Amino acid sequence: MPLRQRKEVQTVLRQRQACCRALEMAARLQSVGEIQRAEDIYRSVLAEQPEQPDALHLLGVVMFQRGNHAAAIDFIGQAVARQPGIAMYHNNLGKVYRAMDRFEDALVHFNRALELDSNMIEALYNSGEVLRWLRKSGDALEMLDRAIALHPGYSVALLCKGEIMQKEGRVDEALNCYRQAIASAPDKAGIYFGVGQALTALGRRDEAIKHYQTAVALRPSWAAPHLELADMYKKDGKLNEAADCCHRVLSFQPDNVFARHMLYALEGAPIERASAEYVRQLFDGYASSFDQNLLEKLDYRTPAMLAELMRNYLAGKDGEWHILDIGCGTGLMGPELRGLGKRLVGVDLSAKMLQKAQERGVYNELLEGDLVERMVQFPSASFDVGVAADVFVYVGNLAPVFEQCRRILREQGVLAFSIERLSDDTCDFTLELTQRFKHSCGYIDRLCSRFGFIVVHREFAHIRKQGRDPVEGCLYLLRKA
Repeated sequence: MPLRQRKEVQTVLRQRQACCRALEMAARLQSVGEIQRAEDIYRSVLAEQPEQPDALHLLGVVMFQRGNHAAAIDFIGQAVARQPGIAMYHNNLGKVYRAMDRFEDALVHFNRALELDSNMIEALYNSGEVLRWLRKSGDALEMLDRAIALHPGYSVALLCKGEIMQKEGRVDEALNCYRQAIASAPDKAGIYFGVGQALTALGRRDEAIKHYQTAVALRPSWAAPHLELADMYKKDGKLNEAADCCHRVLSFQPDNVFARHMLYALEGAPIERASAEYVRQLFDGYASSFDQNLLEKLDYRTPAMLAELMRNYLAGKDGEWHILDIGCGTGLMGPELRGLGKRLVGVDLSAKMLQKAQERGVYNELLEGDLVERMVQFPSASFDVGVAADVFVYVGNLAPVFEQCRRILREQGVLAFSIERLSDDTCDFTLELTQRFKHSCGYIDRLCSRFGFIVVHREFAHIRKQGRDPVEGCLYLLRKA
């Protein structure tokens, strides 16, 4: 080899060695939390070698750590394009997609990582977790079992497996997974939280409380175990202890809507409605299991009962009804109402609940937003029927709702709804310890007089269950006078 060529090769090798040393240093800094220093090094490497795949990949990981998902996908995606055969690149790109709830995209990259390295334990776990969110529990368990076979003490895989089994009602098997996880990772709060939930499901409340307390001790600034403790204390009548748990959450998470709303209920605060953000977060979290829980566990019959009232009233009346489903949720009312009208519009605060309603294929239009704010936007006299099934339990002061219903309903328009019944007719409404509002029949009568509605039908009924106990409610059918 000519001298000049040898010198060029040596120069390239020195540059590569310097690049490797720089990347190793940056990776060490990144691992100990020196994110900015690591980022500076990655960018300096890329200034010299813009297509260096490891620098692109690791800078993408920095962007992910900073919460800049778009930049993370850009940089890691460039690394994958330049070196598509690196399993870790695909695994980390999948993690970004998972964080964005783009589970199908995440699964593509986790699967590609496993094609390149079938024993990559982190990709097996990540794939199992994503399959769980995609409600493919059998496939998820297969991936998690493969990970656990390679590493029997893999605590995050054991925890995920336990959570899947618990959701399927296999609580004893879930407990076994959690206990194996504790044996290998006795300092992880999430595992004790899982045990607490499993023990709660088995009715072993005292043991559950101890495990929630351990989770709190290990991770004091994690809201979930504090709130579970608050709920258990509340049910045991230990209201001061429950309130203390809520105050602790608010001390490190002042905007936690669940702690705030529970505290309102515990302290009897004179609020007029649950906050929009509380309702949104509550039902976004419930969306995937809402129908199953209500229909199978809580004996929820309100949509069917309200629809029967409307069918009986509207029978024989000519008209192609325009119907507004107020607080439509996952659309349980939709199939009941579809045959009654020409146009069916649903309104709800929760985007994830509306996604489920959309899947039913029965609504002409679905709108996200607060029910009163949305009704304000409708033209006057634009609907014949309004219906609200199990919605007013999150709205204490119903005057704004009645005012808008009066405005948007046509002459002789109908409003059907349910309430949880407050027996004291001299009181308008109260926020109960269940964190739901009760309304008195006397209050509904006063609202009817004020806003020009006639009570066509009122019926006391058990509208669902709270635990094992029936909830006393009342079904109303009103007509615009």
